Amino acid sequence: MSSDVAPTGQLAEDESDAVASSTESLVGMDDDSRELSALLSANESEGSTALGRDEIFEVLSNRRRRYVLRYLEEHADESVDFRELVDQVAAWENETTIQQLSSSDRKCVYTALRQTHLPKLDRLDVVEYDSQRGVVASTEYAADVMLYMEYVPEDDISWSQFYVLLSGLCGALAILVWIGVFPFGGVPGLVVAVLVAGLFGVAALVQSSQSWWARAESSAENAG
Repeated sequence: MSSDVAPTGQLAEDESDAVASSTESLVGMDDDSRELSALLSANESEGSTALGRDEIFEVLSNRRRRYVLRYLEEHADESVDFRELVDQVAAWENETTIQQLSSSDRKCVYTALRQTHLPKLDRLDVVEYDSQRGVVASTEYAADVMLYMEYVPEDDISWSQFYVLLSGLCGALAILVWIGVFPFGGVPGLVVAVLVAGLFGVAALVQSSQSWWARAESSAENAG
């Protein structure tokens, strides 16, 4: 690599997760984040994790750090080469193979891991990162973090993202009705309003149901 200096926008994006990961308030969190935060709080009070609630939440709040832990879990009994780690994280991030990665894809991940994510994980004692030798290894505390990976699914969209998408679709429908585009031109405004309210109502009902079942399962596990 010719340079380790990341673009300002990239570093700002990578560092912004530190603000987003604050768990002092649950306002604005999606359903998965609330469940994760509640579970971390319960386990922290029971002393069942070596890392604190905020530290684990901070680690899991960034997708690249989750990819790092995923790769290290696959190589749990050995140190991994930093550049091999970069290649695999970049491939997962771009949904391609290592052979098809571009140099820009590699450089973006290389810089972010070296300057931001691996130093952070090293400070939290989740990994051991030797920048001079270019090797990375997981620590015993990495297992604590991995227990909660199921609460941060890689491919699912959050409820907040779903509501943004649903709002966009409803807005587009309203515009089509307003400008009279066939076959929406003859649809009464009241019907549109009822349809929009119904869609949001069903979505809220599904979200509430999922949240209730998750809390019930968690309570049952704690009781057992």
